[in-house]
Amino acid sequence: MPLSDLPVRQAKAKKKDRTLLDYDGLVLFVPVKGRKAWHFRYRWLGKQSRLSLGRYPELSLRDARAMRDEARRQIAKGTNPRIARKQKQQAADLDRGLWLIPVASLKQHKMLIRRKRVRVDDLPPYIVLLSTQAQAIVRQMLSDFKPAQKYLFASVVRLTDRMSEDTISFALKRMGYGGRLTGHARARRCQRR
Repeated sequence: MPLSDLPVRQAKAKKKDRTLLDYDGLVLFVPVKGRKAWHFRYRWLGKQSRLSLGRYPELSLRDARAMRDEARRQIAKGTNPRIARKQKQQAADLDRGLWLIPVASLKQHKMLIRRKRVRVDDLPPYIVLLSTQAQAIVRQMLSDFKPAQKYLFASVVRLTDRMSEDTISFALKRMGYGGRLTGHARARRCQRR
């Protein structure tokens, strides 16, 4: 039976977390501690997956259903909604040689919001200029992108995981940048030789 606003509003977990089912994969997760959240459960390539839609009451039942319906349309078109979300969050404009990174996808976005006292949508994206070599590599990687892959530089072991920082750091070290660059792209103090 589909959920209505009243049971959603009154839902509480007592001794352990609980889940209220709506229909077509939409569920309301009710934790013992913390806030209620909407999730969409679906199957992709034979495996159970979950997409977090947002927290209740900021995201109403009606809005959660609309987001669920959009995710179901993406699945019907052969697109994993989780991958579609990531690609939307981090867009590369290869024609102009730009990589646009929205503030919401950064780990430190909460700190930036507190410091600047604005909403996350009001902060401009980080813009990374891509060299022509980087653009060529990204184009080649995108042409080899597999349906189950989530990251451009995927793990060799599992396509749904990203390449580890250690792998990138080891490659940088072998190229002669050891001690000057790290796998998470923070430049250390550069010294002239």
